[in-house]
Amino acid sequence: MRWLELELKLVADVGIVGAPNAGKSTFLSVISAAQPAIANYPFTTLLPNLGVVSFDYDATVVVADLPGLLEGAHRGFGLGHEFLRHSERCSVLVHVVDGSSPQTEYEFEAVRLELEMFSPELAEKPYLVVYNKMDLPDAYENWKTFRDSLRSRGIEPFCMSAVKSEGTHDVICAAYELVRRRKEAAKEEVRTETVNLNYVADLVKKKRNAPINEFEISHDSSSKTWYVQGSGLQRFVQMTNWRYMDSDRRFQHVLDACGVNKSLLKLGVKEGDTVVVGDMELVWHDYDNSGSIMRTETVNLNYVADLVKKKRNAPINEFEISHDSSSKTWYVQGSGLQRFVQMTNWRYMDSDRRFQHVLDACGVNKSLLKLGVKEGDTVVVGDMELVWHDYDNSGSISKRKWSAEPSR
Repeated sequence: MRWLELELKLVADVGIVGAPNAGKSTFLSVISAAQPAIANYPFTTLLPNLGVVSFDYDATVVVADLPGLLEGAHRGFGLGHEFLRHSERCSVLVHVVDGSSPQTEYEFEAVRLELEMFSPELAEKPYLVVYNKMDLPDAYENWKTFRDSLRSRGIEPFCMSAVKSEGTHDVICAAYELVRRRKEAAKEEVRTETVNLNYVADLVKKKRNAPINEFEISHDSSSKTWYVQGSGLQRFVQMTNWRYMDSDRRFQHVLDACGVNKSLLKLGVKEGDTVVVGDMELVWHDYDNSGSIMRTETVNLNYVADLVKKKRNAPINEFEISHDSSSKTWYVQGSGLQRFVQMTNWRYMDSDRRFQHVLDACGVNKSLLKLGVKEGDTVVVGDMELVWHDYDNSGSISKRKWSAEPSR
């Protein structure tokens, strides 16, 4: 007996990708007759949605709205492979960037990196970059900076307001043009066998598209220096904006994910050795006896990446509660809850209700009741400071209501 595992991958001309809550489903609903679930909070789309866009009697494109990608999706975080595998069958990708995000360039680079880490062929697909939510004042003000940054890399971004249907037609027309050119190029390749007439140009293109996990390591024992060389890593270092506070953490995550740290350990890297990656010079540090890290001005290549990975994967129902009786304050500490607080957009009207539901579902409310929380006590969860209220009618269930405002 033989077992066959069949994997379903949606076939679409255009795939819409991006971070959660970027406006992908709204864009699909505007350009087609599809009616995906749309709400003012992340992770509304749990399954891909398909829509058909008609241009004239014989020109149509199938568009797929793919669920939002989290950092680490190539390794299965979020729904990782469940989402990314569908994008492999799309001819063209439309990368929607949330213009209201405080770090739009970082968000763009993070999603592009996840595509490349999942499949180098996926990162080579033609794509458009679309800056969404131009109807919001902050997004409108930051558009020029984002546009100039991408233009300096040779990328011409589009801008739109999906919710107001402004700029959406230009985007889908440009995507259709890419699809049409790709189909014509595929037919031309079938007709004739092309001859390589430009070796240098192909070599540059090969280096530009080199996977990030292809590298070589050499060692200079006299200076205790390790050189990590790879076109993919070099490109990543050059494209990273080191002014962002998360850039160091993201760089460490990449070094760990593509196997640099593991390879250096196998080759015998030692405490204090210099490690050169592209134009970056770093110092390697090992754990000390107490399991903590000795930090310097340079980036730690091993411990911090593991610590960030551990915190990112922490379950939301793992937490500790402490009590300061003098100030009547309860502190709920847990990496999973802290991550949830940071990822929640508190401007949306459903965010408080969703937060209360999570606190109840993961056992925070029940634990506080057992420990003796009282009416009016302050409860601090992550960066959020809240006030506990009891409502108890005779014979009914005791309800817990939180009045929440971000702590200042």
